[in-house]
Order: sequence, then structure tokens, then C-alpha cells
Amino acid sequence: MQHKKTFVSASAQKILTSYIAPNTSVEKVVNKIQLINSSRLSFHKDVADARAELNILRKFSNASLPVGIEQLLLDAEQLVVKDKAAAKEVENAIAALSPKTSTAQDVQAVKTSFEALTPVQQQLVPNVWTLVDFVQGKHTLPTKDNIPKKPDLSDTAAIPGKTTAMTKNKNTYRAKINVATSEIDTERYILTTKDKMTIIIPPLYTLVNEDEGVMDIQVTKKANRITLQATLNKKPVTFDANMEIIIEGLSANSSIVRSNDVGKRVPADFIISGNRHIIQTTTSDTFQILNN
Repeated sequence: MQHKKTFVSASAQKILTSYIAPNTSVEKVVNKIQLINSSRLSFHKDVADARAELNILRKFSNASLPVGIEQLLLDAEQLVVKDKAAAKEVENAIAALSPKTSTAQDVQAVKTSFEALTPVQQQLVPNVWTLVDFVQGKHTLPTKDNIPKKPDLSDTAAIPGKTTAMTKNKNTYRAKINVATSEIDTERYILTTKDKMTIIIPPLYTLVNEDEGVMDIQVTKKANRITLQATLNKKPVTFDANMEIIIEGLSANSSIVRSNDVGKRVPADFIISGNRHIIQTTTSDTFQILNN
């Protein structure tokens, strides 16, 4: 009995072959791999698509690719890894830019490294708009001149938390205090004189002046007048806490006054503790002791 050749329509054949190897073929995979071009913007997607297509082909058939074709795909995948690493380096450099510490030169260096990337690599940098903001001058950057210089500090400054003897010249006692971010700012300064007076300077974190340098403390005692001057870079300083002048041995009924803005005598802030009068002030002032 003779077998009849069964005619299978083209559409049926398509369904059968697509069922066996869903929608792909060796030709299709080879074509996809050969069309991969590392300078096309879709390069990474093309590599991923070709790999996915090859995986499907392998899953449904044991077809082998022509010599050298798979190597093309492996080489392309290596390039993708390199692209990602190069982009990551620039991404990290952009993330490190800061309006406080980065100069225009720093921004230029990051811009140059971004421009050195290929277009494919550039599109992998997610924070490129941050770089654009810096390049377009959205941030006011420090120049080399105004990056904060280290202040000139004194070698003979009072030590926070310790007792320091003030130097004396005629009626004036003096001490220096270093003001800088490198200094301890949580301890007070205890400045002593040979005149039954001790000056307490509060911790530097209570200092209102935003400046660095050497603070000069001067206390002048003439008869019943005491003048306290505290300056930083020749400007009077103000604290959020009290500076204190502790005077020993005044008679119990002594009171202390100061002159207000219009020159009128007003009571000063002071407390009496045992045989000590403690004057309190947040800024430089002159006080007068009255023996009532």
C-alpha cells in the first residue's frame, strides 16, 4: 500500500515549528548576534536580547551555532561589564561632589571623566543631572582662595577645663583662648588672677560669633571699677551662656552696678555665694562696686 504524502500547510508548519522551538531559529539567533554593535545606544539591550534568544534555542533544540558566533556574544557581554564599571566610577565621582568643599576644578575633573565615557556608558550614569547642576553654576562653589584657611592659633592659650593664670601688665590681666573647630568646645575656661578675682569663660559651643582665631580676654581693675573685654578678631564676642567674674572678700552689703545704653547706672547681674560676689554677663562690660 502506497503512503500518500500528507500536505502540511505553511501556516500549520509555522505553528508546529514554533511549538517545538518557540519563535526562534539558529538563523535568527546568529543574525541577532551579528547585528550587535557596541556603539549603538541599544547595545546593552541587544546583548541581553541575543543571550535570551540563544537560551531559548538551547532549551528547545540541540542546535549548534556556526564557529565563532558564540564568542562574539561572550565578547560583547564582557564589554557590557566594562561599560557598567566605567559608568559606576563616574557615578561615584558625581556623588562625591559637594557645594561646600568642591572647587570649580573638581567639577571640571568630573565633567571631563563623564565626557570621556562612550554614549552607551553615559546613559548608565543615573545622577548625571547632579553634575549638570554643578556645571551650570546652580551651586556657589568655594574658590581655592576661600576654602576656609586654618586659623592662626596661640601656643600660650588657656586650656579648656583647666585653671590658667592670666598674665598681668599694670592693672590689666590677659588670657588667650583658641577658637577653632579643632578645639574642645564643651569645657569652660577658669582664668585666675592675683587679685582675688577669677574669670570663668563658658564653653565655646555657646559662642554666638561664627568665627575662628584667638579670643582675647582682658580684665582691668582700677579702684572699684572692673572692665571685662572679650574680643575675637578685634570684634566683641557674645555668648549664649554667662561669663563670670568671681570676686572674693567684698563686704556682704556691696552691690554691683553697670551703665546701660544711655549711660544710666543699673544693677548688674550678680549673685552672692558665701564671701564671693559673682558677676554674670554674656558680653564685654564695665562694672562698679558700691559699698552700701
